[in-house]
Amino acid sequence: MKTPFRTFVLFLFVAFALLMVFQIVTYKSSSLFHDELILDTHLVRELTRLATTALQNNDAPISALVLYRNKIIGRGFNTVIRDSNAGGHAEVNALSDVLHNYTRKDFSLLDRDSLLLVSTYEPCLMCRGAILEYNIRHVQFLKEKPILHWLREDYRTYRYQWNRMKVDPAELQDSLFRLHPDYLEK
Repeated sequence: MKTPFRTFVLFLFVAFALLMVFQIVTYKSSSLFHDELILDTHLVRELTRLATTALQNNDAPISALVLYRNKIIGRGFNTVIRDSNAGGHAEVNALSDVLHNYTRKDFSLLDRDSLLLVSTYEPCLMCRGAILEYNIRHVQFLKEKPILHWLREDYRTYRYQWNRMKVDPAELQDSLFRLHPDYLEK
């Protein structure tokens, strides 16, 4: 007779295996559902210029642009090493550049279907989080990351979910939020 714990572990193993199969299938079939586009020459030149700047600073030669109605409104390149900044990825820097050029309110009013982030390399999980946070609905990249990378990231995500822990006092954050002038209690 199986113990509940063994059944649970077996269920987790099967679920994880199915997720991995799904990840592989969707990874391999993604090009079947999307036509490959060719970037305009001026965008390729700008991405190359930015990536070269990153390379000159010993950073990974990755660059990104944020476009609004085909006009560049944000530029970024990797600055992790140059600035000793863990968040200094090209995509995050491009979004930060947009926020330097627009107020948060003006940026939030832009038509989301007219915004596009273009990167030379497929965005990592951190950059994806920033892309989601700022509601960038359209993303293009020149080179995709290998499937093994995403399988490792899935494992790390599951490990994070398993090990995360809420601690008290939760009211502390609520009291800090209330100090902010724009805080709307929910």
